[in-house]
Amino acid sequence: MSLMPKGMREMFEMSRKKYMSHKDIAQELGLSEDDRRQVIIESVYVQLCF
Repeated sequence: MSLMPKGMREMFEMSRKKYMSHKDIAQELGLSEDDRRQVIIESVYVQLCF
């Protein structure tokens, strides 16, 4: 996780550690749900690769 950019890491933690919904994360960060979903997908990929 240390290789992730700060924003990506924050969203990953909100999703996986705080069990927040996609909608809640998007609202808290002021993003669209689609934008947030893409970042979570990318962060999971980064985790699997490293």
